[in-house]
Amino acid sequence: MHKQRLVVLVLAVFGGIGSMGPWLTVLNTTVSGSKGDGWFAVLFLGIVLITVLFGGLKTSFGIVKVISHTVLSGLAAAVGIWTIYKIIDRLGEVSSDAWSVEWALPLLVVCSVAIPIAGYLMMEKQNTTSESSNL
Repeated sequence: MHKQRLVVLVLAVFGGIGSMGPWLTVLNTTVSGSKGDGWFAVLFLGIVLITVLFGGLKTSFGIVKVISHTVLSGLAAAVGIWTIYKIIDRLGEVSSDAWSVEWALPLLVVCSVAIPIAGYLMMEKQNTTSESSNL
């Protein structure tokens, strides 16, 4: 498997784990992503995962797939960032001893943001000189 595909695959899997893991603890009660918007992030990252596994596994993604991964993982990151915003907005005035953001929510955001970065940085450069000489 090409390194780019492997890195994006691992990031999508860990992002999916972050989507379903514990997001918030309030007064010793844990709320996981599976009880809310985490399913949207799983859907977006699941599509990324499927596109990684189809096609030539030994080749790099083209720019179209990298852009589609950017959109999908951006939507997954938006779910996490929006959730963090809602938590801070609703619980900001409550004592910080009473609530905390758990490990899975930041994991979702970090992995979702890292997917397009890895996709762009690890993309093999295409030979465009022969194409432009045909114009």
